[in-house]
Amino acid sequence: MAAQRYFDQGLAFLYGFNKPESFQGFSAAARLDPKCAMAWWGVAAAKAPDINSPEVTAEDSKIAIDALAKASALAGSATPADRAMIAAERLRFGDQPRSALNFAHANAMRQAWHRFPRDPDVGARFADALLNRRPWDQWLPSGAPQPGTLEATDVLGKVLALSPRHPLALHLTIHAWEASPHPERAATAANRLRLLQPALGHMVHMPSHIDVRTGDWKKAIASNELGIRADLAFRKVRPAFDPYLFYTAHNYHMLGFSAMMSGQRKKAIAAMDAVVGLVPTAMQKDLAPLIDGMYAMPYEARIRFGLWDEILAQPELPSYFPLANALRHAARGVAFAAKGDTFAADSEALEFANAEAGVKRDENYDHTPNGVILDIARSLLAGEILLARGKTDDAIVELRKAVESENKVRYSEPPDWVLPTRHVLGVALLKAKRPTEAERVYRESLKRIPNDGWALRGLGDALMAQGKTNPALAVRKQFARAWADADTKIGSSCLCVPKP
Repeated sequence: MAAQRYFDQGLAFLYGFNKPESFQGFSAAARLDPKCAMAWWGVAAAKAPDINSPEVTAEDSKIAIDALAKASALAGSATPADRAMIAAERLRFGDQPRSALNFAHANAMRQAWHRFPRDPDVGARFADALLNRRPWDQWLPSGAPQPGTLEATDVLGKVLALSPRHPLALHLTIHAWEASPHPERAATAANRLRLLQPALGHMVHMPSHIDVRTGDWKKAIASNELGIRADLAFRKVRPAFDPYLFYTAHNYHMLGFSAMMSGQRKKAIAAMDAVVGLVPTAMQKDLAPLIDGMYAMPYEARIRFGLWDEILAQPELPSYFPLANALRHAARGVAFAAKGDTFAADSEALEFANAEAGVKRDENYDHTPNGVILDIARSLLAGEILLARGKTDDAIVELRKAVESENKVRYSEPPDWVLPTRHVLGVALLKAKRPTEAERVYRESLKRIPNDGWALRGLGDALMAQGKTNPALAVRKQFARAWADADTKIGSSCLCVPKP
């Protein structure tokens, strides 16, 4: 019985992407029942890739191969479905390129699913294998599915018909649909998962991936607050640093973004500041390539809410955070421009250019190349400075460049760039008495982020400026609903220009 409890624990953490803790659970089950083939399968599965951790170290690969050798030797006592999963798992590890291993594993799991179409665990693991072939790349920017995506969604639908509360199937359904043109197709799965496993922080958080894509900020904030609470409780039991800490950081990031989009300044600032407080100071330098971008988040939140003096009061960052340092100078430049000190803003633009030279453009900030992030920041800063100088038409040219660069940001949730540049472009167009263009910009922004209060505010202003009174009043009602929990009053879509 004790071995079964540890196995169940390992499986729950595996389905919730807490692989370090999953490994502990399966390892304990294998120690207590060393003849259990599936316990050894679990030890290996906890070392396998997933969509958030697509690579496997040589050390983890060896652990997995050794565990699977034991599982294979014991497989005679396992069920036929379990034997099929053990055999498929063996294909995930070896000397071949990771893509080849992933495709071999997916093919083996497809065969297993065809043999055992009534086994929800087999089906969910097959869907997992399909998604792992293209981590965070299930849908093209055009909205068309990538090869294998619709196969995965079909399988997940069948699994949930068999087992409507299957945790992994619910989890993966969210991931499979979130980047699509129809994220609402995962709304039922999100609502089922929301409180299904209240002790697993990542699973509690997961519904917010759909909440954010559908503009339900209240639910997104609640899911992440509860997810963070669960993660902090987990940390009391497991205080040592491990990779799962980045999932807690992700919860804070999603919370901060959701609060930013709904005008909740205090929650947004607290969440973004909490992100940078998670990694122990002594470990920051070694982890710098992974966490560099995190250290720009407090600046992003303060730009959103026009906290210019707080931005300027922030201390310098260590030199081993080149991207965050560059974005710090961009934030300072925006702050000076908003305060009307264009000479100081110019100086920060030069500092940004110097810092930018030290950033590796081809490395990723989450899923987007650093170079794209820097291109957005550069054009945005140039546009802000021109706005402050009263050169509105020139500013619009630069801000359109920022929008074009933002269009290159790859899908992630929250977005890798959390300050929609269309908010600034729209208010610049209104300032230039070009409300028809501003309306188009705001409508495009709302297609990307539904129920975004900032864009709704701008759209209402653009419609009113064209004399479209009734549509403007309808949009203002939408804005009021989106802004119901806000603690910040706004007169435009960007506090860099309080009123157009």
